[in-house]
Amino acid sequence: MQLFDANVQIGRYKRLSEGMPYSTEDLLADMNRFGIAEALVTDSLSREVYTEWGNQRVLKETRHEPRLHPTWALMPARTGEIGPLDTLLERMHSARVRAVRLFPGHYTFSLEDWCIGDLLDVLEEGRIVTFIDSNPELLGYPMDATNWEDIVHLCRAHPDLPVVVSESRFRSANRMMYQALETCPNLHFELSGFWAHRGIEYVCREFGAERLLFGTKWPVREIGGVVATTRYAEISDADRAKIAGDNLRGMLAAAHPQKRRTVPDFRITVKPPESDTLRAKALRGERPAGEVIIDSHAHLSQASIYHLADSSPAEVEREMERLGVLCSIVFGFSGVIGDWTYDNDQIAQFMMGYPGRYYGLLTINPTSPTEARQELDRCDGKGFVGVKLIPHYQGYPEDGPNLEIPVAWANERKLIVLNHSWGPVGHLRRLADKYPDVTFIIGHYSLAYGEVVNNYPNVYQCTCEPLGYNAMEMLTDSLDTSKIVYGSDVTDLPIPLGMGPILHARIPEADKKKILGLNALQMLRGIGVDPLDGRTV
Repeated sequence: MQLFDANVQIGRYKRLSEGMPYSTEDLLADMNRFGIAEALVTDSLSREVYTEWGNQRVLKETRHEPRLHPTWALMPARTGEIGPLDTLLERMHSARVRAVRLFPGHYTFSLEDWCIGDLLDVLEEGRIVTFIDSNPELLGYPMDATNWEDIVHLCRAHPDLPVVVSESRFRSANRMMYQALETCPNLHFELSGFWAHRGIEYVCREFGAERLLFGTKWPVREIGGVVATTRYAEISDADRAKIAGDNLRGMLAAAHPQKRRTVPDFRITVKPPESDTLRAKALRGERPAGEVIIDSHAHLSQASIYHLADSSPAEVEREMERLGVLCSIVFGFSGVIGDWTYDNDQIAQFMMGYPGRYYGLLTINPTSPTEARQELDRCDGKGFVGVKLIPHYQGYPEDGPNLEIPVAWANERKLIVLNHSWGPVGHLRRLADKYPDVTFIIGHYSLAYGEVVNNYPNVYQCTCEPLGYNAMEMLTDSLDTSKIVYGSDVTDLPIPLGMGPILHARIPEADKKKILGLNALQMLRGIGVDPLDGRTV
C-alpha cells in the first residue's frame, strides 16, 4: 500500500501560525515521516489570491521532485483570467498538470453549466481530475459547505469528468453525499474531511473502494489521524491499496487520452519502519496490542441528524476489540439533542449488557433545574459513573448556575462530570475548588484550560479531537501528560482518527501510553472502578 496524498497545499497562507510548516521541504519531511509516497500539490496563491500566480509557482516548486504532482486552480473562463479555453488542455499537458481544483466558495462562482459549463466541457474532454472544495478558506469553515444538488447536476451534465469533492468536514449532509454517490458513477471524495465512524467500511461495501481517495489537507491538519483511519479500516488489502493511492494514480494516468504519455510510469515506494514503537506499528497497520487503551469520550445509540454506520452497542464493542480498546466511558445522542431520559435508560441497559466494557454517564438538561434533579435521583444506583453535560447544544449558558446541580450531585458520590465545554476558565477553576471530589473532564481538545488542569488533581483534559497540525505536541507541551486522557467521540468519529495523532506524535513513548489509557485507568480507579479487575490486555 503506497499512500498518494490527494490534498496538499504549499506556500504561506493567510492564517499561518508561528512555527507551522508550509514549504516544499516541510512537506517532503512530513511525507517521509508518515510514509506518504506521492502528493498532489496546490499552491497557496491559487487557493487564496490569484489562480494564475499559484499555477505558475507550483510548477517551479514541483519541477525537480518526482514525488510531487502539480495541480492548477481554475475559475470561470469568461474574464480571461485562466487564458483561452481552446489552448487550456495543451498548456496543462505541457506543464504535466492532470488535476485541477475549483474553489467556488472562495472565488464566488456557480457550479452550474451557465457559469462554468464551457470550462467543464474542456476538462471532461481531457479527463482531467477535477477537485471541488466549496469552503471559503483553507482552514475549512464551515463544515457541510458542499451543495450536493449542484454536484449531482455537474456530474450528470459531464459524465466523463472525474469529480472529487473535498471539504473541511462531511457531517450532517452525509445522507445526501451517499445518495450522490449512488446517483453519479463519476463522483468521488477524499478522506481528509470524512470523519465518520466506520465510514470507509460503509462506502466500500455500499459503493466500492473506487470512490475514495486518501488525502490529508496538509499543512493545516494532523496527518496521523487520516493515516491511521486508512491503515486500520476493516477492508481488504486490495481496497486499501485503491484508497491509499491506486485510485488516484489510475485517474491521473487516464488524463489527456489524446496525448502520448510523457511522464515515466514509475512507482515510488516508501517502506514503514521495522521497529517495535507505537508509531512504527501504526504505520504498518498493526493495532497497539498489549497496551491499556481506554476511551474517555464515546457515544452509543442512534441519532437521526446524520447517518451513523455500524453503531449498535454490539458493533461498537466489536470495533473496540478489533482496535484494542479495553473499555469506554459512554453516553448517548438523545440527551444532546432531545429526550435525555430515553437516553439514560438506553445507556443503563448497555452497561448491564456489556459489563466492564461500557461505563455510562447520565445526561441531564440544565434548562430545567427541577427536571435535572428528578433525573439525577431517578438514575441514582443504576451504575452510572458520572454525568455528561452539553449546555452548549441545549441552549443554556456554559457557566450558568444550574450546572452546579449535577456537579454537586456527583461530588456527593465522588463521580465524573464530563462537559462538552466548561466555558470561561474561571468557571471551571471555581467548580474544581468548590467540588474537590468530582473528577472533571474537559470533553474536547483545548489548550485554554491548561492552568486548571495542571494545578487541580481532579481536572483532566480529553484529547477529543486532535485535528490540527502538531495538535498532540502542542497539548503535551502545555499540559501535565498525566492529566491527558484519550477520547475518540465514537460513534460520531472513528476510533483511529483520534488514536492516530497520539500514536504518531513526537512525544516520548511513555507519554503515549499514559494518554492512551494509563491515565484514564488511574482516573477510574480513583472513583472505585477498575477496568483491569480480572482482565488482561
